[in-house]
Amino acid sequence: MSTGQNGSKFGLPLPQARAAIARLRGSDRLRLDGVHVHVGSQILDLEPFAQAVEAVAELGEFAVYDPGGGLGSRYTYADRPPTVEAYLDAVTDVARRLLPADARILIEPGRSMVAESGVSLYRVVSVKRGGGHTFVAVDGGICNLRSLPCTSSASRPPSPAARPARASCAAWWAGTASPATSSAPASRWRTRASGT
Repeated sequence: MSTGQNGSKFGLPLPQARAAIARLRGSDRLRLDGVHVHVGSQILDLEPFAQAVEAVAELGEFAVYDPGGGLGSRYTYADRPPTVEAYLDAVTDVARRLLPADARILIEPGRSMVAESGVSLYRVVSVKRGGGHTFVAVDGGICNLRSLPCTSSASRPPSPAARPARASCAAWWAGTASPATSSAPASRWRTRASGT
């Protein structure tokens, strides 16, 4: 999703940025340490990041440069986001060429570092069929399903979770759920997990 262009609510077009920089540098009350760019969000191509460094290099020399974030994550099976290492290479290669050697470079890998660190796991509570439709109710809410097409532009179809054998499930629950991690006593967890 591109959000860093003319007509965007973010930032300033380059001519306005140059004028703002001149005003800030002329102020006896404000100090300008650096510039920040917001290219977009969920970017799956490295070229916009290199272009962002090229754009800020044209604005002058600063102590700090932040080429922004927006490195994408895999939200659909078709998405092939660049690695964080490739992102760093793209940014630093251009920065070494165009920015002052002693400048600080800030990066914002953002969602690319954490988007796949969790999973929402639901149980099917009921299934209703009728009129050519199937409705499935789960024990979770829409607020947890940020990857559904109805709540964002990202989509990853639901996948069934592997169901462990009953004995291993009971052992896992008994070993992980305890009064320290739950308000229910450990014996209740063992009973619930073993189905007795």
